[in-house]
Amino acid sequence: MGAKRRTDRALADELPALLEDRGMSLRDLAGRLSISHSHLSRSLRGAQGKTIRWQLAGDIAVALRLPRGYFPEYRAGRVAEYLMQHPKAATALFDELKLK
Repeated sequence: MGAKRRTDRALADELPALLEDRGMSLRDLAGRLSISHSHLSRSLRGAQGKTIRWQLAGDIAVALRLPRGYFPEYRAGRVAEYLMQHPKAATALFDELKLK
């Protein structure tokens, strides 16, 4: 069976099992991403107000040989970016979802 195309679980919740399956540590992943282990760790824990940027979520997925859109943080961020660049689409979605 191949890898799942995406998950609805938060990156921080999904990541430990993904790393274990690959025999990787968080330090190994940080090295693949060319970022510091401490930055990645703080971002995953939400320490010091840090969060996982959607771009980083996509980079993490690729580093783990998953589709870039595997994590929900990436998909949400990418959609938000698209909607900021396309105001008519944002208005149409707003109306379709009946948001207030």
